[in-house]
Amino acid sequence: MTTFADPVPAPPLTTLSSKKVDVLRDTVARQTTPHEVYCATKTLDGVVASVALPTTKLVYVKYGADVVVSAPPTGDKLVATVPLGPMGVSHKTASTPDYRAHGFLLSSTQDTIMRPDPGEGALVFAVDSAEIAHQAEKVLGHDQRFGQFQWLRRQALVEQSLTQMCTGAWEMAMCLPADTPEFVVSRLMNSMQLNIINSLILACDHTTISVSTENSRMSRLISWIQQHAGDCITVADLAAEIGLSVRQLQASVAHHFGITPLELLRETRLRMVRAELIAADPDASTVSSIAYSLGFNHLGRFSHHYYIAFGEKPSETFRMKHHD
Repeated sequence: MTTFADPVPAPPLTTLSSKKVDVLRDTVARQTTPHEVYCATKTLDGVVASVALPTTKLVYVKYGADVVVSAPPTGDKLVATVPLGPMGVSHKTASTPDYRAHGFLLSSTQDTIMRPDPGEGALVFAVDSAEIAHQAEKVLGHDQRFGQFQWLRRQALVEQSLTQMCTGAWEMAMCLPADTPEFVVSRLMNSMQLNIINSLILACDHTTISVSTENSRMSRLISWIQQHAGDCITVADLAAEIGLSVRQLQASVAHHFGITPLELLRETRLRMVRAELIAADPDASTVSSIAYSLGFNHLGRFSHHYYIAFGEKPSETFRMKHHD
């Protein structure tokens, strides 16, 4: 196991020493995830240090005394802990802990109870599931199903990889000279974060990632439609934008929204038209100009779908705004 000395600040590194458990706990929690720390002694000899990565932080914590750390379910976050000395880990206060020597993920559904080595401490890395999902598309491709048997076979290898990525990133940050150019530091930090996230992707439940990825795809699809609503858009365009085949897009939109991609396109445009009709200056705009600008080329069909969606004609929405 790598032995870490107390960190000396380098370009991307900040550090804090404290004897107060609440100061150490709150400093770590702000950068990772909420948790509680219990200890028998009144004072500690603790250190918290962090490396600033592009969108998150890699945090080192050493308490300097025996403590019990209780982390609640992480929910939408993925939180990895890498012990730098033997760490007892369990999910029930009264249960006998397993001692971990490699990195692991905190549970998303139950409390994780940890007993870190008082002198060696641990590294902690937390990231939102949306960022994991975005990167997972690149790492795993579109078919992210991952059998339980494969996961069990690969678990030890993945935990070692997670440990190597986090400890390697930390050691690199510690070794950076103070005069390292800012653009070099930025590139290194970006590379570190991607390496750790890739290890997390390989370590977690890929069914969960698949759901998060679909949510992320659908959010990006809606955003793209809103940005290009006035363009001529085909189903093939929608599929290409989020990296799916037309058939995969149809299945994904049906599962997520219960409609077809063309219906999703039309409904998104209709909501945008309604917002424009309500907000527009009646002396500077017309119903037809707004409809045309948002991709509706047949005004009769547009009015029909608008009425079905909102229970009133587009001109009625516009006149109400004008009357007000």
